[in-house]
Amino acid sequence: MKTRVFRFLSATAVAAGMAWSVSTGTAQDSAKPPVPSGNITFTLWGIATQPWQVMIDDFQKTYPNLKIKWTKYSTDEMKQAVRVSSAAGKMSDTWFNWGGSLAAPYDEGGHALEITPQLMAEYGVDKNIVPAALDLARNKGKLYGIPIWVRPMTIIYKRSLFDKYGLTAPKTFDELEKVCETLKSKGIIPFACGGKFSWMTMRATDFFVEHSARHRRLG
Repeated sequence: MKTRVFRFLSATAVAAGMAWSVSTGTAQDSAKPPVPSGNITFTLWGIATQPWQVMIDDFQKTYPNLKIKWTKYSTDEMKQAVRVSSAAGKMSDTWFNWGGSLAAPYDEGGHALEITPQLMAEYGVDKNIVPAALDLARNKGKLYGIPIWVRPMTIIYKRSLFDKYGLTAPKTFDELEKVCETLKSKGIIPFACGGKFSWMTMRATDFFVEHSARHRRLG
């Protein structure tokens, strides 16, 4: 039996994703999610440089009868594999993907299992993962994936420069904009970002574009 399962996995929530793909939905143990009996193998597509093996090892200590076959991809290979397999109707049981617009086609195309409020309660998803992280895996209010990490943007500032112009570290985005305005008025470029690959600077640019777009939409 092969069904759609969650897109993202985590050390604590991987059991829910893997078990649900073949579970009847009847709780067998109030302390654990429903787990199928017998030896079952699941496929997982994940990026080779990410710590999937640690998660797999931790998962199989608790559920030794549920084996995970991990196929390793590079970043671009991962995108292509999911894109091609979805068109052919041959998706992996579980797979890694990025949230937002990159995941939306697979959510809306019926390839990913929706994690309903009932499933969240049954598998304890809402107890193990902070709400802000879950929001990143939602699409149009519905949850389709389990986030495995949250990586915040970090801004480093030069204290001597702030002291020179009487500035303090901003605590809100509005305060950050005011600091930038002051620095620009002094002929100083507020931000500098370097990276070996183009996606490094792209992520920094995305942060500001997406924040501004969200602020204007909600405002």
